[in-house]
Amino acid sequence: EAAGALWSLTDNEYCKEIILQENGIKTILSLLGQRSGVTDFAKENLTGIIWNLVLQHKCLVAIMEAENPTPTFVQLITKGTASSAENIAGALMRISMCKPYRKALIACPELIPSLVQLLAFGTSLGREHACGALQNIATQNQEIQRLIVQEGAVPPLIRLLKQTVDASLKGRAALCL
Repeated sequence: EAAGALWSLTDNEYCKEIILQENGIKTILSLLGQRSGVTDFAKENLTGIIWNLVLQHKCLVAIMEAENPTPTFVQLITKGTASSAENIAGALMRISMCKPYRKALIACPELIPSLVQLLAFGTSLGREHACGALQNIATQNQEIQRLIVQEGAVPPLIRLLKQTVDASLKGRAALCL
């Protein structure tokens, strides 16, 4: 399938440049936002593309300057497959590292609840990415920190510290607290 092949190619910086030139980000985001006509498997691949693209700053900027992608990302976390949720949470973890885009992310009221749900009930990788995204958006923002606590993030973070053997996940959980 085309999305799977493109995901593999987005490890290459030159491919990312071509995607930008061909306005491919708009197409990818449009497909991710469709409620029907795009298979779960295709969306898993498309979210993988997004995750790879945000590793290059120019692509990250193009994604965030597209028509507000955050609600689509939230839908993929809450209603998509585990793989789509992992990929998008990974992308959100990277996007949230960029201070100028934190406001755009947290302007979506469903973002924090969706990340907390992924933190509580997602796969190991999904939980790790949710921890990272929550940690980044909470950085130096007490209002957001309170909101994350109010959404119930502390109990799953404590559970992760107690129960997980995954050192990377345990480290992310500790940093979140």
